[in-house]
Amino acid sequence: MRRLSACGETAPVNFRNNDSRGIYQLTELIRESPNRLSLPENGWLAEMDIRTVPGEIIFTVPHMPSPCRIRWPEMQLGDPRIAQIKAVFLQAEQALFSDNFTDKENGWRKYMDEESWVEWYVLNEIAKNNDAIFFSSCYLHSAPDGKLKMGPVWDFDMGYGNAVYFMHTDPPEGFHVRSSEWYTRLWQDPCFRDSVRTRFEWFYNRRFEYYGFIHSKAQELLPYIVEEDSVRRMLCDKDALKEFYPDSIVAPIQAYNEEVRKLIDWTERRFVWIKNNLPE
Repeated sequence: MRRLSACGETAPVNFRNNDSRGIYQLTELIRESPNRLSLPENGWLAEMDIRTVPGEIIFTVPHMPSPCRIRWPEMQLGDPRIAQIKAVFLQAEQALFSDNFTDKENGWRKYMDEESWVEWYVLNEIAKNNDAIFFSSCYLHSAPDGKLKMGPVWDFDMGYGNAVYFMHTDPPEGFHVRSSEWYTRLWQDPCFRDSVRTRFEWFYNRRFEYYGFIHSKAQELLPYIVEEDSVRRMLCDKDALKEFYPDSIVAPIQAYNEEVRKLIDWTERRFVWIKNNLPE
């Protein structure tokens, strides 16, 4: 197995008997640890995910569309901590949907970590992450002060226009994450909107740095992508394109560079649309 460095991760190119088997991505899981997700004593990690299976430790929250699965620590049915964790969600929800929810002392901020809810929202809305309406892979955990904290951010395989077959979130126009019930309610708080606008502007003003990073890493990976395409043929049908690109290497390079261009173009259009449509 030969390895290459990519975006801080390790992506191996697998060979068996000198026969390429393609690229495999190794990914760290979200887990409690000082070097991963450091949780306070008696802390916990939960995930909103529609894809639960029988036997898992889950509970439901009225204004959340998916069940909540407890990811850490390991528990058995009947563990009193399950009810304690659920109570954190229910307290936050009750405050969020109360008449005085914007009150800075006794409203939603009493139970929810504002900074994390702003950050998580901005990152997922920029990506127009299909799953980030609390459909799946939406993580929450306990803050040191006991508040409900969003994150870590996770799972962008159906973001950045890559969800043409599900929910139709591929166009760069339109808000998506704010359509979830909790974020719809948060958007009714003018102070929350101001915080979102400020944080979005920070990313917007640095967007060309991100495009440069995408382009740089894309070029670093290019020779391995060509090798991958020779195994899986996921980029293009070289037989169909051979009359235009007689060199069998040129076709996947052209297709790959076009996909990179589309990603950067989609992201720029997304940034500009949000910039022009954030409510005052």
